[in-house]
Amino acid sequence: MKEAFFILYVMLFCFVGAFAACNPDVVKQWSTEETSTKIKQVTIYSTSWCGWCVKAKKFLDDYGVKYAEKSLESKEDREELVKIAEKLGYNGELNAVPLFIVGEEIILGFNPKELMCKIGLKKCTLQHFQRARSELRSH
Repeated sequence: MKEAFFILYVMLFCFVGAFAACNPDVVKQWSTEETSTKIKQVTIYSTSWCGWCVKAKKFLDDYGVKYAEKSLESKEDREELVKIAEKLGYNGELNAVPLFIVGEEIILGFNPKELMCKIGLKKCTLQHFQRARSELRSH
């Protein structure tokens, strides 16, 4: 009897694995559904000449993160960013791209790990951010 259950379990496992291998979007959908309620609103400020901006937008698209796109080359978008920064009490640089507003936080540059944590796609601890910052300083 145990052998029959084991064989059924293995068959089910193989079927699900084969299905997921044939359709990786299903696996991605399952993984993002778990965190979709936690995902924060994202706005990306970019320029037409920024290669990292293209990579960042592709990253967001790949993870199914909806985002608003603004241009730092647009006077209106730049003025809006300055007002948002003042409202959030942000005193840092605003001329770097890509620049993200995630929830109520401004993030400069494209660091996929940090972005995933801030958006809510991945659980992160304080140690994770300290390690990420020290890695950035060392480069």
